[in-house]
Amino acid sequence: MTLTFEPVELHPELVSDSVFKASPASSGILVAEIDPQYMNGLALSEHYGGNPDDGANCVVVKGKRGEVRTFAAVLVPVGYRADLNGIVCEKLDAKKVSMAPLEEVIEETGMEYGSITPVGLPDHYRILIDSRLMQKEKILVGGGKQISKLLVPTAFFTTLPNVEVVENLANPT
Repeated sequence: MTLTFEPVELHPELVSDSVFKASPASSGILVAEIDPQYMNGLALSEHYGGNPDDGANCVVVKGKRGEVRTFAAVLVPVGYRADLNGIVCEKLDAKKVSMAPLEEVIEETGMEYGSITPVGLPDHYRILIDSRLMQKEKILVGGGKQISKLLVPTAFFTTLPNVEVVENLANPT
């Protein structure tokens, strides 16, 4: 079984409203419908016969320093874990970084758990991307709904607000 990708504008039902609005036809972003039980990067690759090296995982964190709270999406290759207490803390100028409250992230983004993606995030979110991902032409990320994956040209990420490409943002798990 393989994934069939088509332009996002042909399938708004597969993505969250925020992803759809942030994916102009000129972006080159494609979407494929998936079985949600395989939304995890490694499971997706095994089930659909893809290469896990072509995928990325996105986690949303909240950095804290005094009264200042900073939300950030952290995009890392499948099979890697973000260095939250080191590099992410430093990049957010935070004393402490933890996973952002799920209910708050879902409410602010309009996306579903397990399919949060940098495409369509609120403008106040920082986006930190592991530099290894930017060496690829396209990467596979969540579609904002558990039933989809996006194939995004990496150049598109540089058009988003508050993006920073970071060397060694993550370590292999």
